[in-house]
Amino acid sequence: MYSQTDSRWGDKELGKSKLKMSAFGCVVTAIAQALTNAGYKEYEPGTLLDLLNTAGGFTDNNHPQGGGLLIWSKVEEVAPMFHFNGKGVEFIEGLWGKFSHWVLLQDGKIYDPYYGKNEAPKGFVPVGKKQTASIDIKAINQPVETPVETPVETPIKTDSEYIEYVVKSGDTLGQIIVDHYGPMDKAALWGRNGEVDKISRLNGIKNANLIYPDQKILLPKK
Repeated sequence: MYSQTDSRWGDKELGKSKLKMSAFGCVVTAIAQALTNAGYKEYEPGTLLDLLNTAGGFTDNNHPQGGGLLIWSKVEEVAPMFHFNGKGVEFIEGLWGKFSHWVLLQDGKIYDPYYGKNEAPKGFVPVGKKQTASIDIKAINQPVETPVETPVETPIKTDSEYIEYVVKSGDTLGQIIVDHYGPMDKAALWGRNGEVDKISRLNGIKNANLIYPDQKILLPKK
């Protein structure tokens, strides 16, 4: 069970708000837990937060209600199996002492992202606000027919045309590309035939949201 206070991600910030996961990461942690419950263990809270930060998943400090608020529609952008406003999973807002807090209701069980327990924290009072979602269950140990894939024609790679980047823990493909080429708008980065799409095809990456430490990625030189 995940806790937002875990040292692996507790000091990470929500967008550019300076708010840290350990104090304000209940929603992100609850969503990560819901995805894990559905079989997507690769979406642990730290990874999900990195993806959301890259995709602009939080309000900035100029927002009328303040910075660091989750933009729910962005979750489906970084986790396509998560369908905002669907049915089956509920995220319930309540008051916990002086603070707003969210818990997860899934499969008839309450999950608290602060303590990482299957029960609401003592003193938690729902205020009637909630968000709903459905999550495609990940098929596990199901025999499937292996499709025959048409080889993707890739350009000849030479040292003069490419650099090799070795993925580090916490990296996302979008951030690697921005760090290499500089800032760009969402369409240029994530749109069809955008830089993420091009680099994924070049490196045979099937899911741009899933890259791993020590993985080697070729990037065309600037």
